[in-house]
Amino acid sequence: MEKRVLSSKENALDVKKGFIINIDSKLIVIPFPSVELRESLANYLNYTYNTCYLIFNVSEYSYSSELFFDQVVDHSFPGYPYLPLETAFTLCKEIESWINSSKHNVAVVHCQASKVF
Repeated sequence: MEKRVLSSKENALDVKKGFIINIDSKLIVIPFPSVELRESLANYLNYTYNTCYLIFNVSEYSYSSELFFDQVVDHSFPGYPYLPLETAFTLCKEIESWINSSKHNVAVVHCQASKVF
């Protein structure tokens, strides 16, 4: 698959304003990648992190991960708005494993109701 990358850093940073929260250098929170936001979020993540990010989807909905280089892990759960404790523990262990596997890796997390802006 051909990688989709923004042509300039300025365009990528425009997406960041109001959409993305860096918890720290290895953990990022984004809003749910709705159809309206998906391409902009993918362009930002692809430009900024190339293939060194992994999205942890903790919403009830799956979506096409092609724009994100197929780097999306779904943690679907029945019910809303909280993850079951066992799922939350598994998610934390997966995030820890991912970010510790390379100094360049970042974890990106979203739920369905992410209100980051």
